Amino acid sequence: MNYKQIAEQYVAGDITPFAAIYELKKAKNDIEELIKSIEPDAFDEADRFGGGTFEAEGFQIEIRRGGKMYDFSNIQQIGKIKQDLKNAEDYFKAAYSSYEKGQTPIDEKTGEIIDLPKVTYRKDSIIIKEVKK
Repeated sequence: MNYKQIAEQYVAGDITPFAAIYELKKAKNDIEELIKSIEPDAFDEADRFGGGTFEAEGFQIEIRRGGKMYDFSNIQQIGKIKQDLKNAEDYFKAAYSSYEKGQTPIDEKTGEIIDLPKVTYRKDSIIIKEVKK
């Protein structure tokens, strides 16, 4: 079943929102896998056009090569800096937790009020899995 049929069935009331989301996510995963399997051929075909940006078959195609990435996991100083940052974040999270409980977060060493982090929330999500029988 394609995604348009799923949408039509949902709008018509033939399937529940749970079933619609489940089927649409399954279709999305299938489509993503198909795209991954076809992309190598598309890159090969683009090379025949010289790569970069070009027009073919009524499409504008732009090839962007993967960017450079750095892995600092083997550098001890970076590991220490990351751990120091984590400790600092935990300190301020604890201060915020105190604030939520109605307490004024005070630094024990300096006696100053601790600055609080800005808090935001991610959007709600729904996970739907097929029950194994």
